[in-house]
Amino acid sequence: MRTLVKIFLAVIVIIAAVSVAAIYFFLYTKTSDNELKPHHYANAVEDEDSFESKGKTGETLFELNREKIKKTGSHYIDDFELIRQLPELPTGCEITSLTMVLRYLGADADKVDIARGYLIKEDVRCDENDKYYGPDFKYTFAGDPEGDTSYGCMAPCIVRTAQRYITDSEYSLSPVNLSGAEFDELLDYVEHDVPVIIWSTMELVEPEYKAKWQTPENKEVVWPSNEHCVVLTGYNADEGTVRTHDPMNGVLTLDMGAVCTRYEQLERNAVIIVKGKN
Repeated sequence: MRTLVKIFLAVIVIIAAVSVAAIYFFLYTKTSDNELKPHHYANAVEDEDSFESKGKTGETLFELNREKIKKTGSHYIDDFELIRQLPELPTGCEITSLTMVLRYLGADADKVDIARGYLIKEDVRCDENDKYYGPDFKYTFAGDPEGDTSYGCMAPCIVRTAQRYITDSEYSLSPVNLSGAEFDELLDYVEHDVPVIIWSTMELVEPEYKAKWQTPENKEVVWPSNEHCVVLTGYNADEGTVRTHDPMNGVLTLDMGAVCTRYEQLERNAVIIVKGKN
């Protein structure tokens, strides 16, 4: 009799253990993404390791188009300081990339100071009819880089921001909008120790166009939700890789074909800062 009781109790314990495991699985794998993942920033990566693994040397994500990129050899800009956008600017990859370049050129630039005092920005708002209104993000930052639910901006906005900062600080520098340039041309600048601010995507994923709003000029704009901005600081054309100083993920070696493709998909936005006044 005691043996049967022990067997019965053992069965109950096993059933209870299986039930607890099932409940744990349900609660922790079926909850919403917000509960399982770090907070998602509008233009920030959630998992640094996943980004690095997708773009490291030796992994060809995209076939390199040698008709488009004829560059050979390699070159890396020395003494380029990495500045991270977190924690102060969760959606400030553009401003942080600009700050890195300004500091490389000798300016005593501070990312937060530039974001607060020189960046032209405007919020995206929703009316009572669920219609969204906001700025043209090519020229004005949509949101605020100090907020974690903002959008961002493109090259013309960063050129304007840089010019305002340079004028106020009286540095002998000039921002240049390189938008539209072939990727090969960007490598030419890097070869001459000119870092290039380029627009790409987080984790080098396909850009998605979902968020849209009406500008004050009655123009509808659509934001590329995976947008990201980094500084191109080196390349090895023979190996098909580039080096970027990424304000979110650090110094990375990435597949040149992948970066080139995303650069083109983001409408070839690029900026450099040169010494001297225009």
